[in-house]
Amino acid sequence: MKYFLVILFLVLFLFWGLFAGGAPLSFEDVVEALGGPLGLSYPPPLHQSIIWNFRIPRMLTAFLTGSALALAGCISQSLFRNPLADPFIVGTSAGANFGVTISYLFNILYFAPGFLATPLFAFFGALLVTFTVLLLGRKGGTLPVNTLLLAGVAANYFFVSLSSLFAVLGRNVLHRSVLWSLEGFAGANWDSFFSVLPLVLIGLLALIFLSKPLDLVLLGDEAAIGLGLNVGKLKFFLTVVVGLLTGAAVSVSGLIGFVGLVVPHIGRMIVGAKHSRLLPFSFLTGGVLLLGADNLARSIIPGFEVPVAVITALMGVPFFIYLLRRT
Repeated sequence: MKYFLVILFLVLFLFWGLFAGGAPLSFEDVVEALGGPLGLSYPPPLHQSIIWNFRIPRMLTAFLTGSALALAGCISQSLFRNPLADPFIVGTSAGANFGVTISYLFNILYFAPGFLATPLFAFFGALLVTFTVLLLGRKGGTLPVNTLLLAGVAANYFFVSLSSLFAVLGRNVLHRSVLWSLEGFAGANWDSFFSVLPLVLIGLLALIFLSKPLDLVLLGDEAAIGLGLNVGKLKFFLTVVVGLLTGAAVSVSGLIGFVGLVVPHIGRMIVGAKHSRLLPFSFLTGGVLLLGADNLARSIIPGFEVPVAVITALMGVPFFIYLLRRT
């Protein structure tokens, strides 16, 4: 029952997404377009292209991105032992953004035909910032809320400023980075989906095997060490996984905030804090949340697409303020 509503919303949002967008298609048009590749119908080529080359890969990419951000937020909150930790708030997303800008600056867009290089650059940028925040925010062996937020704000400003500087250095970089940061999933295609898919699956698989150690981390370093856990190695590995997931998400969507903050808290209220249940629930719920937000972004104003980051911010900021006042 706990998963029923989430799966129901997933099905509804996938159905909604087939109709959302600037090109109006009727129910009959969509059904025909879906059956075209299977030989069940003979739709106009334009309708089939809209569904199979644009809307379906966009929905799948949005779902994977939301799943990655939710998992990264869940792990960040356990890693930092802080309810306000989130890839966007602590600067990890800004680091991924910096990595993407570097790939544009040196015009390294593909490692091989069809395989995007930007997710790997975003991964290293996210990794760099996460380690930096860990070092700057630590105070007496702990990560207090105030120092974590200040370290995250400092990292955000610094790496966003660096990204802006490098973007200004080259007009081509500026054009690409501005378009990439504003369009969200508007440019998503099958290349985007298949570039992100293996990174997200690797991160999810790693976290499933680490669900029990993650439960021990929440007890505190001393208790975890006393139970035989190598805390240093685990935190290093978790930092790498957070960078991997955040880099994969940011490389195809730009900076999208608050998904990683909101979803883990919803999950703890519904399935509890045990990571063997929380991680799969966060994966599914994060994908559904961002898929719905993207559908809303391209439907709320006819003929115009609102940046999906605006939708997630409008949902996430009140929740963040609520958590901040509770902490």
